[in-house]
Amino acid sequence: MQKKKPYINLVNQECVENCLFNDFISNQCILDYKDDNNKEENIKFNDYILHNFETYLTSEEYNTSKLENNQDDIYEYEKMTITMTTTQNQRNNTYKNITTIDLGECENILKTKYNIPENDILYVKKIDIIQEGMKIPKVEYDVYYKFPNNNSLEKLDLSLCKDTKISLLMPVEISESLDILNSSSKYYNDICYIASSDDGTDIILKDR
Repeated sequence: MQKKKPYINLVNQECVENCLFNDFISNQCILDYKDDNNKEENIKFNDYILHNFETYLTSEEYNTSKLENNQDDIYEYEKMTITMTTTQNQRNNTYKNITTIDLGECENILKTKYNIPENDILYVKKIDIIQEGMKIPKVEYDVYYKFPNNNSLEKLDLSLCKDTKISLLMPVEISESLDILNSSSKYYNDICYIASSDDGTDIILKDR
């Protein structure tokens, strides 16, 4: 018996009431959920999407072939973007307008602990969330692997990497009108001002 795909149960919305989840994340269903004044409801909505996405991701319905052909699988919402990618795709990333994760030593630790061949692909679920009052996204991520004789992804235990450093590159911009030669400018004094180097990485206040 074939498994049914997970679906979104849309309540009081102007769209299909039981929209298949893979149709929903492909923007095949209309969803009017843009009330910025209702922050709590938006958080609940994000949690709901992520829960259903996790169910879809770890089912046999999720196809990883796109990722294995060096393409990311991206689902964009109003204040949240879910990116399915691989460690290899992230290392080869040439886009300067998105966050990029480098697992570093953690990748080797995970492969050793789970007996994963050195050249095998690890899959990464990266979530960029734009929170109110923030200029850069909050980033969350999980790592998965497709074990032999298993048609679905399995989440790996990232607590194994608790003593390692994982690099996260974030796109930031410096205002063209900012006077970086003026020592009293916000570039040198405002911890909330975002500045970046030529390669797009964040320059923290103490390094300016």
